[in-house]
Amino acid sequence: MPNTNTNPGLQEPAQDLLVSAADAEVLASIVDGGRRLEGQEAEAAEALVSMLMEARMVPHEKLPPDRVALNMRVTYREEPAGATRTVTLVHPREADPSKGCISVLSPIGRALLGRSTGAVSAAGMPGGRALKVRVLEAQGAGDGSRAMAEPGEA
Repeated sequence: MPNTNTNPGLQEPAQDLLVSAADAEVLASIVDGGRRLEGQEAEAAEALVSMLMEARMVPHEKLPPDRVALNMRVTYREEPAGATRTVTLVHPREADPSKGCISVLSPIGRALLGRSTGAVSAAGMPGGRALKVRVLEAQGAGDGSRAMAEPGEA
């Protein structure tokens, strides 16, 4: 289901965030562990909590294939007309940017999680800079399922 947002500069409304219940459990364990985190990681865990509070939870098997979830390979573009990157969204302990695996706690990870293909979201970067990203494609981990932005949206 493509994002019907007609203004590409707008962030997808919070009520359109969908997170699977299975991912929510994993993310809750990250947040609980966040009590031991310091500095930027603790702030990122708090931002993740805020995002999860706004998201709608659905059973894992009911998560539409166009929604970004943990362990998904995601292609996004920095807006307007910036670099296109493909990453896999992972648990923080599995993050390895050199292999294209980014943490769900990273600004880009939080901006992608729960978004639909075609959605634009803002990522708060270090130094207070905001970066808008558009989800172009989401591919499930090892299952071959794909969702791509409609031609008019990308």
